[in-house]
Amino acid sequence: PKPAPERPAPTDICVETKSGPIYMTKSMPVEATLGKEFVSELRLVAIECAANVVVTDILPDSLEYVRSEPAATVKGKTLTWSFSEMDEGTLQTLRIWAKPTKEGVIKNCASVHAEPRVCA
Repeated sequence: PKPAPERPAPTDICVETKSGPIYMTKSMPVEATLGKEFVSELRLVAIECAANVVVTDILPDSLEYVRSEPAATVKGKTLTWSFSEMDEGTLQTLRIWAKPTKEGVIKNCASVHAEPRVCA
């Protein structure tokens, strides 16, 4: 068996997830300054070969989207990335730059969907 992907220390109950063959983590800074950019990061690890990988991140009203790497498809507050295939062991890092527009706690959630892929 292959070792499990490295997992960050949880800071909230929803900082990691697994969807079929994809393991995903999300990290954000503990604090952000009103009106100043910060970066959050999604890390995807293919723990098996995967196809039709779709990542969705819905920004709360208290955040203004600035940019992302790789570039996301943006519709309103919804950011989407698609990968046709990820081979076992492949890592994808998605970075999102945003600015807080309101004071308070920011809760930002992302999801991943993938299908198992086999090849002969």
